[in-house]
Amino acid sequence: MKIKTLVFGCKELGLEERFKEKENIVFKTLDCAGSLTSVELLKVLEEGFQQVFVLACKKGICKGRIGNLRAEKRIETIKKFLGRWAEDYRIRFDYFSKEKEDALWKEVFKV
Repeated sequence: MKIKTLVFGCKELGLEERFKEKENIVFKTLDCAGSLTSVELLKVLEEGFQQVFVLACKKGICKGRIGNLRAEKRIETIKKFLGRWAEDYRIRFDYFSKEKEDALWKEVFKV
């Protein structure tokens, strides 16, 4: 069985093309990573996604000023809240940068 993956990404990163026609991977553009709510994240887990990646702008360059920092804190809180239940799922937050791009793609696309 293939793992269903959802990737949320800030529109400023321009990642939409990377995810076109990728089987079992859904990409959703966010105005800012900080706009992703806890309820939205829990809902995608409920919908059957086993992996969720949230990709935000690097620290210091968020157009929403601190949206990326809010997103990181929100993801940490949700993972802590879910505790052991989250062990069956993979929820990851990352600051996207060209330097880390290849390693990140390998991780996202290895499913």
